[in-house]
Amino acid sequence: MTLNKYAMDKMQPISQALYSLLFLGCMGAGFPLYVQGQNVDELPPDSIYNIGYARGSLKNISGSVEQITEKQMNRELITNPLEAIQGRVPGLTILKSNNGMAALESVRLRGTTSLTSGNDPLIIVDGVLGDLTMLTSVYPTDIESFTILKDASETAQYGSRGASGVINIVTKKGRAGKTRVNYNGSFGVSHAYRRLDMLSGTEYRKLAAERGWNILDKGYDTDFQKAIEQTGLQQNHNIAFYGGGAASNYRVSLGFQNREGVIQDEGMKLFTANMNMSQKMLDGLIDCELGLFGSMKRDRTLFDLQKTFYSAAAFNPTFPDFPDPETGSWDQITTASQITNPLAWMDVDNREETSYFSSHARLTFHLLKDLKMVLFGSYTYSTTENAQFLPTTVWANGQAYRGNRKSEALLGNLMLTYQKQLGAHFLDVLALGEVEKNRFHGFYTTTTNFSSNELGYHSLQGGALRPWEGTGSYYEEPHLVSFLGRVNYTYDDRYVLTVNLRTDASSKFGRNHKWGVFPSVSAAWNITREKFMRHFHLIDNLKLRLGYGLAGNQGGLIRIPLWRWYVRTG
Repeated sequence: MTLNKYAMDKMQPISQALYSLLFLGCMGAGFPLYVQGQNVDELPPDSIYNIGYARGSLKNISGSVEQITEKQMNRELITNPLEAIQGRVPGLTILKSNNGMAALESVRLRGTTSLTSGNDPLIIVDGVLGDLTMLTSVYPTDIESFTILKDASETAQYGSRGASGVINIVTKKGRAGKTRVNYNGSFGVSHAYRRLDMLSGTEYRKLAAERGWNILDKGYDTDFQKAIEQTGLQQNHNIAFYGGGAASNYRVSLGFQNREGVIQDEGMKLFTANMNMSQKMLDGLIDCELGLFGSMKRDRTLFDLQKTFYSAAAFNPTFPDFPDPETGSWDQITTASQITNPLAWMDVDNREETSYFSSHARLTFHLLKDLKMVLFGSYTYSTTENAQFLPTTVWANGQAYRGNRKSEALLGNLMLTYQKQLGAHFLDVLALGEVEKNRFHGFYTTTTNFSSNELGYHSLQGGALRPWEGTGSYYEEPHLVSFLGRVNYTYDDRYVLTVNLRTDASSKFGRNHKWGVFPSVSAAWNITREKFMRHFHLIDNLKLRLGYGLAGNQGGLIRIPLWRWYVRTG
């Protein structure tokens, strides 16, 4: 339901509140109303949506689809594209991760669909399928719109990957005209808002004297919570070049983000690049689109948040805030359990570097006036390197870790679309075949018993291989074959019926259970188009929906080959 903005502006505040309560609350126990809260001037009823593989207007949608445009996105300093729509989409919850400033711990769009894993929604950027890690490769100001598929009648289009919802991101493209340059930048400062109220060194001595406690007094007065903090500088920069003509256009952008945390040695640097080009060929018979996007992210994070902050609050405030001049090590309390000098934790070197690259191409053949054939292909590559060193001041005998994870994804599909308007009847038919192949592999090594902290993780041979889980590796090559059929029928822009049928064959399943079928059906009644609604000028779009769908979740499944169980014994 969309309320006319001009008419709402003319209403008194009390009338507005009663009207909103009436129309947003009266149907709570019945069929769900399609509520469209955006400004009508920004999203008119004939706006084009990317509804999964299909494209359609608001009046032809029967499922639960929501679109957020650039004008509606959050404007504050953000490090991840999904933060631009946080609080804008009902039902979308986003939790930040402790492992990196741009990382997200979890994103829930349709609740928890698995007890183990695979609860995050499917992420799509310009047709490229991925997960939450792909989001760091897209600079927030390069995004044109988000389209969110929430109910199963629409997410069934993605079969075994649609159970947790789908977030489709469309990036900005070039425009006809002279070359333009656009710069977007921001600066910020972060600091700790408050600290736990703990005893100072002087107060600790006074209390110990009053109660007759025997304490270890080093003679200093140190606020360790403040000692590990810093003022973090934040900056965002993005520059874009775009232009084109009647038959072609282009857009190239470069982005840089730098974040310093409020804790020492905590920070993130992110470099992004995005390029889109399009060309009409053979007198408009073929539309060619090419796109590239990638990023490099460097993170330095805290190793153990709990021990760091617990120690900062509970460590003896009479200890100094500098290391011992003679030994170069930090003073410790040997009789305290789980409490370490918090400044010693600042010497821990915990880094992660992630590189991401994706390229895609789309060819659209206009075979007939109403018939199109679309060929799409993409290649994605990412690698993540982890390096960690725990010095002897916080870890007995020290410990070094190096790890590497790589992934590759190949995706190709062929799609036929047919759209026909015959009087009051509109028919939209889609048929698709898709193949996807992935490869995941990696290894890690952990060594301990270091006699020196000088070389850190750059000299693994300086320690001894840890006897338990000291080293390991993995390799997996899953693939997926899919077919999809979709029919959308609209009569007089009032009654909408959509039917989807998708079938997937995944290598993650057993030989006799590889295929899964995911049907869905939905219907909508556009009440606004009825004659009796012409007198209700306050309502621009009121729609009643009913849908059913079946979607799967293969995200938590791992195919374990027999060689994984082989262990050398002699």
